[in-house]
Amino acid sequence: MTKAPREPRPSLSRADVDEFEMVASQLERFQGELQILAKGKGTDVLNRFKLDMLNILLRRANVLLGTKYAAIVGFTEFDPDQLPSTSDTVLVVSQYLGALEKLRTDNIYDEYGTWYWMIGGQKSASRTAAPAKLGKK
Repeated sequence: MTKAPREPRPSLSRADVDEFEMVASQLERFQGELQILAKGKGTDVLNRFKLDMLNILLRRANVLLGTKYAAIVGFTEFDPDQLPSTSDTVLVVSQYLGALEKLRTDNIYDEYGTWYWMIGGQKSASRTAAPAKLGKK
């Protein structure tokens, strides 16, 4: 059986890595806040202010992810005229964080137990965390 050729790794610039780190961090914080809201009554809708903030982050994440790493095929952001439930937003943010982690793991390397970013397709001195273990809490 012949293996299909592997797609080349995406090449991130230093600016992409900086943007990635900011967006991923902000989405993680947002997810924490949303989870608190969803524990109360997950069917409550998110207010317009929070939704606008979330959509800005999702747009920034979409630029980084492109079509190859799309978090949810066909989804780009929430409709501001149809406020989503807090539990729906938790689900979507979780999918985005998973897609961002896949993008990150495709652009890092391990050298003697320390993880670094690949920038412009080359090894760099910019450190990052080890790949996340799926399902790990």
